[in-house]
Amino acid sequence: METRTLLRTHKPVAFYEEGETSFNIPGPGYWAVTRHADVVHASLHPEIFSSEGGITTNDLPPGSGDVFGSMIVLDDPRHKRLRGLVSQAFSPHQLRKVNEHVESTARRVVNGVIERGACDFVTDVAAARELFQLMDDLRRQRLAQPTDDLTSALVHAEVEGDRLTVDELGSFFVLLTAAGNETTRNAISHGVRLLCEHPDQRALWTSDFEAYAKTAIEEIVRYASPVVYMRRTTTRATELGGQPLDEGAKVILYYASADRDPAVFDDPDTFDIARQKNEHVGFGVGPHFCLGANLARREMTVMFRELFRRMPELQITGEPERLLTNFLNAIKHLPCEFIPGPVVN
Repeated sequence: METRTLLRTHKPVAFYEEGETSFNIPGPGYWAVTRHADVVHASLHPEIFSSEGGITTNDLPPGSGDVFGSMIVLDDPRHKRLRGLVSQAFSPHQLRKVNEHVESTARRVVNGVIERGACDFVTDVAAARELFQLMDDLRRQRLAQPTDDLTSALVHAEVEGDRLTVDELGSFFVLLTAAGNETTRNAISHGVRLLCEHPDQRALWTSDFEAYAKTAIEEIVRYASPVVYMRRTTTRATELGGQPLDEGAKVILYYASADRDPAVFDDPDTFDIARQKNEHVGFGVGPHFCLGANLARREMTVMFRELFRRMPELQITGEPERLLTNFLNAIKHLPCEFIPGPVVN
């Protein structure tokens, strides 16, 4: 029986010791939260389960939150202010403007490899990103000459006369390109791997791409759990899942376990692209729900449509090489082969 299954069943909020962190700060240990209900509860109560201590088991050095994570490691009222400003760039109206760029990018990415017949899917396909450029240069350009792109929307976002500062733009750019790019890249890579491992699911999706696209994307995120966990820190003595917690306790919310909880998901260890009831936490829950979730869904949908259309015979030819981290379910290399095809405009 897997560790997460044992913990969910017998010790859903379990304490673990920890050694020194990467910042050479001795760790006091942490509480591993593995049930879906408890992960959701903590996520919905940021006044008790704070993000400001950091999002990994490592503690951030004092005062470094703005540099290392932008609003992802902030609580209200600062989090609410930044999210209110940034969310304007992720409105349905703004995302519709991005669609054409996403589609042209997917086409160029496939064009770059399709004549070869083989590639490293992660480095040659899923990691190819052209949506974002260096923020500081673009900030100056978009302030002088506004355009319809995402960066311009961020630069000009305003609520009651309040705008993002230069530092806040820089921090959000780091968050967007590191967190957003990395998780989407891994979701696409895992999706290709899962579809190759489950040819029945691949055949089902290809039988009617549009009919299954929405549920397939959600199932890939649930099953792969690109973000393994997020950390919170208690602001006062409290209780979670029947376990008393002291003030200042590190609480690790294991998304990867919550998304396999049989109390929420029917047959949770089965990869089912037609799954209808899918309340996964892969994009987070509550006030820290991923702002870029709809953009990520769109990027994944467009990329899989292009792959199915132009590389229908793609197969994985070797074991995935995984990134050595317990925070992200990340793939570094994924060799694959396919029937060579023509470049298209």
